Order: sequence, then C-alpha cells, then structure tokens
Amino acid sequence: LTFDEAMWQYIGRNWFRHGLIPYSGGVDNKSPLIFAIYGMSDKLFGVNFWFPRLLGICFQSAGLYYTYKIAVRLMSERAGLIVLFIYGFSILWHASGGKYVSYTESYAVAFTIMAVYFVISADRKNACFISGMLAGLGFMFRISALFGFLALLTYLVLVKKNKVLPYLLGFLITVFSICTLFGLAGIRLHDLFTFALMDNFGPGSVTDHTLFWKINNFFNHFFFSELVLFFPGLIGYCLIKTRNNIFLLWFIFEFTGLMIPGIFSVQHFKSLLPSLSLMSEFSINELLENHSLGIRKAMILVIICFFPKITEPWFGLKNLMDPPDKNLN
Repeated sequence: LTFDEAMWQYIGRNWFRHGLIPYSGGVDNKSPLIFAIYGMSDKLFGVNFWFPRLLGICFQSAGLYYTYKIAVRLMSERAGLIVLFIYGFSILWHASGGKYVSYTESYAVAFTIMAVYFVISADRKNACFISGMLAGLGFMFRISALFGFLALLTYLVLVKKNKVLPYLLGFLITVFSICTLFGLAGIRLHDLFTFALMDNFGPGSVTDHTLFWKINNFFNHFFFSELVLFFPGLIGYCLIKTRNNIFLLWFIFEFTGLMIPGIFSVQHFKSLLPSLSLMSEFSINELLENHSLGIRKAMILVIICFFPKITEPWFGLKNLMDPPDKNLN
C-alpha cells in the first residue's frame, strides 16, 4: 500500500468494520466514496492492495474506451485506433502518475470522459441528462472534476443552449442523491465541506507552499517530462480552422483546475491527458487527410514517441521472480 492507499484503507476499515464514520474515525482530504471502496475491499478480501487497483484499472479502461468512441464519432475508426495508443500509453507515464491507478483521479477522469461523449452525442434522447449525471459522479469522487463539468456547461451554453437544463438537472440530482446517502450514513455535510474541500487550502495544508516551490514543481512536471510530446498536437489543433472547440475548452478548464491548488503532483496531470490526446489526434488526422503522412508511418511515430519509458514494471517482475530476502536489514 502506498502512503495514500494506507490512509484510505485505515479509514475504510474503520468505517465498514467498526462503524467509525469518515472524518471522525479517520480523516483525509478525500471523498467518502474512495473510503467506501477501500472499506468494501477490506470487508471482502481483508487488507490488500490488488482490489482497489484492479477497480481503478477497470475505470481507466472505461475512460480509454470512451475516448476511442469520441474520436470515432467526430473523426473516424482510424482516428479512434490512434487515440487509443496516445491516451493508453500516456496514462502509463511516470509524468501522469501511471502506477497510481487506485487514486481518485482514475474515477473522476473516467466519468468526465464519459460525460464528454454523451455531450457530443446530444442528438440522442436524454444524452445531456446522462452526461450531467456522469459529471456529478466525477465531482463526488474528486472536487477538481468540477472543472470538467464547467467546461461542458460552457460548451453547451455556446453551442447547444437547449441542452443546458437537462445537463444541469442530471448533475444536481446526482450530487444531491449522493450527499443524501452520505447524510444517511452519518457523514455530516459540514465535515464533508471542511475536510474534503477547505482542508486543501490555508496554513499547513497540502497547498501551503511558496510561489517559487509551485513554479519549480510546475516546470519540472509539465515542461521537463513526457507531457511535452503533446505540445505539437496542441499547437496544430489550435491552427485547424474546422476544429471542434469542446476539447480546447476542456483542456483550458482542466488546466485552470490544476493551477488553483498548485501542487502539481504527477497524478493530477491525468485530468489533462484525454483532451490533449484528442487534440493531438485531430492534428494527426489533419496530416493524414491533407498531407502525405500515411497511417502506417503515423502509428509507428505514435508508438515510438508515446510508449512509456519506465523501469518500475521490470523491477516489479524481478522482485516477483526473485523475491528479496525480508530478513535482511
């Protein structure tokens, strides 16, 4: 268990085994939903790390699938295949917290991607209502998912005003329903507001760092990492006249949400990956359709550039095949 997983395991175990309600039987600045996942994991399988991680992988895979569906719907099957590689590889990077699959970002980002898909499928009956519900689920897992919700709301206001009300209604119903369940479980909304939101700010909080520390952390994790591979696609997307602005709005809002706390942990960058992947694919698709770049060359370039260059899986395999002697000091 990582440091964060151990805390959530402790709080979830207290909740499900001993009836100690989150924020009284254990405190962390996260949603009760993540504590519930770890509590259920402990109840079913005892202390373990595999179940929450497997569940997180399932949600990340669902997000990957809907990223593919977005590309297919707006471009082509070929575009969907390429974006699978771009987004699929990038969520494995160290720069995006690839190994932290059990964290709240896995759920919030997946639900936001699904919400985007249903917004672009707004010609379907109740699609925007479903999108609002999915955005609400993402928000209840992680407050920063509010920025994805606001990006879609802004897009609907600008492009599909008649879909705004169903979208808002779906979001509010989901948030109200989950908060009601929290209340029935004994979690006070005041505690939820205090510890899941306000505890992230102020003296001594996780965001209490100097401006120099924040700028240095941002440059190290954004410019001096694999994320720079998205820059050509982002610039190319901004130059395309026939682009769909939903992805640029999505990126701008998510980037704003990243800047507000300003701690720039690697897993926080997961929220940027779907929009950056889709914008990069739009740029690649433009080259495929209007220039001499072939699909085979494009796929080879994507695989070479985006394939994760990490050593942790190899060390994990080595430890699995040849376990270290735990008796050694």
